[in-house]
Amino acid sequence: MGRETMGRIKWLFLGLIGTILLSTTAPVVASAAAAGATASPAGAGCDASWYEKSMAYVPTGRITNKGQAQPIEVQIDNDTALYKTNATLSYGSTVKVYGTLKVNGSTYYALQDDKFVKASTNVKFEALPEKVRNCMEPLISEHNVNLWVAEASKIKTPIAKLAYLFTTLTDHVAYDYALYEGTGGNMRSHTSTGALAYGMAVCDGYASALQVLLTKAGIVNKTITGSANNGSGRGYEAHMWNLVKLDGFWYHVDSTWGDNYIDQFHYFLLPDQDMGRNHKWSVKTYATNDKYAYFDRLEVFNMDYVNGTYDEIRADGIYRVQLADKKKFTRITPANDRVYRRPQIDNGTMYYLTDRGLKRVGEDGSDPRLIPTGVTNDFIVFNGHIYYTHFIVSFDSPYEFHLNKTDLDGSNPASVHTFTDPDHNFSGFYLMNNGAHSTLYYYTNDHELVQVDSY
Repeated sequence: MGRETMGRIKWLFLGLIGTILLSTTAPVVASAAAAGATASPAGAGCDASWYEKSMAYVPTGRITNKGQAQPIEVQIDNDTALYKTNATLSYGSTVKVYGTLKVNGSTYYALQDDKFVKASTNVKFEALPEKVRNCMEPLISEHNVNLWVAEASKIKTPIAKLAYLFTTLTDHVAYDYALYEGTGGNMRSHTSTGALAYGMAVCDGYASALQVLLTKAGIVNKTITGSANNGSGRGYEAHMWNLVKLDGFWYHVDSTWGDNYIDQFHYFLLPDQDMGRNHKWSVKTYATNDKYAYFDRLEVFNMDYVNGTYDEIRADGIYRVQLADKKKFTRITPANDRVYRRPQIDNGTMYYLTDRGLKRVGEDGSDPRLIPTGVTNDFIVFNGHIYYTHFIVSFDSPYEFHLNKTDLDGSNPASVHTFTDPDHNFSGFYLMNNGAHSTLYYYTNDHELVQVDSY
C-alpha cells in the first residue's frame, strides 16, 4: 500500500523500471539470498558486456553516443527541471541506463546519481536482453545482501546493526508509486528482488528485503501482514511490515513508511500502542516495550554504527548520544550554541552555523572557534575551502547576495560571485561526484548551474 507523504522523492521517472524495463509476464526471479540459491562465482551465463560483479542495480539498457558530445544534466532535489553541467557524454561512449524521465515533452535517459542525457537520433538505446536480466537479478541481489551484511558484521550491537541495515535498504530503494497507483510500475516491486536488485518496491518488497537482510545478519524477525492508513483519503489498505526482536523484546519496523526521510528514523522500533495509531493487524505481536519509541522522527547526523553513537542538535548545542541508551551522551559544542542547519564534517572537524556565525570544532569537542565570515546563510566545505553566502536585508541599498570563500581557518576571504537580481539568485550548492573526482556547483532560482571548484 502507499505510505504517508514523504519529504523527498528519489526518483521521478515515469514508471522508472516498469515502463521500459520488462513485460509483467516475465518470470519473477527470487533473490538468491532469499531463496538460499548459490550464484555462480563469476556470474557465468551473464553477458560480460552488461554484468559487473560490483553492480548495485539491474539496468534497463544502455546508450551509445554516435554523434557529438552530449551534455549531462542533473536533477536537484524534487525539481522536475534539469540543470546542465559542464560534463558530457563523449562520442563513442556507452553507459548503462536505469530508466527514463519526461521533461517538457522531451525524453531523458537516467544514468546513475541523478544524471541524465537527452534522447536524440545520435543517442542509440539498447534494451537489456531478458536472458541477461534473469541472470543478473539473483547475482545483484546476492551481491547487495552480502555486502551490506558484511558491513553490519563489523558493528558491535544489534540495535546499531538494525539501524545500519534499515538505513542502507531505505537509501537503496525508492517507492514504486506507479505500481501502487495502477499506472505502470514493475511487478517485481512486490518482491525482495525488486527492492534489492532494482531499487524499487512497494510494502511487501520492502518488508521481504528487510527480512532477508536481518535473517542473514542473525537478527530475529518476521513479517506481519495487516492494513494501514496513510492519510491519503483511501482509508485502510493492505500493508506489510516487520517485527524485530531485540534484547528479548519485539518491536515494529516499517521500512516502507520509514523511507524517504533524510537523517531521520521513522516507524523504527515502535511498540504496539504507537504503531496502532495508523496500522492494524490481527495476530498477537507482544510488542509492548516503548524503550526506543523516541527514535520515531528523531533527527540525527554523523551516525557511527560501529561505535553505536549519533550526533543530535539540541536547543543548546550538539550532543553525541549512545544509540542504545539516550541517557548516555556527551556535549560536542560549547554551551549555549544555538545551531541551525545540518553541520558538515570534514577531515575530523565539524563545521556548523549558529546565531553568532559559522563555527568549527573537533569531532571530539576539542578546539572550538568562531570563523570570521560575518552573517552566514549557507555554507559548504570543499577542497580545502569554506564556501558561504552572505546576505543582509537593507531597504536603503541595492539588492546584493554574496557568495564568498575562505580558507578553513577563516583566512584569505574572497568573493566568488555577487548576485544583484532576485530573479537570478543563489538557491543552493550542488556536489557532483565522478569516481575520484568531485565538482562543486551553485545553482540558481532560474535553473542555472555554475561550476565553482573541482578536484
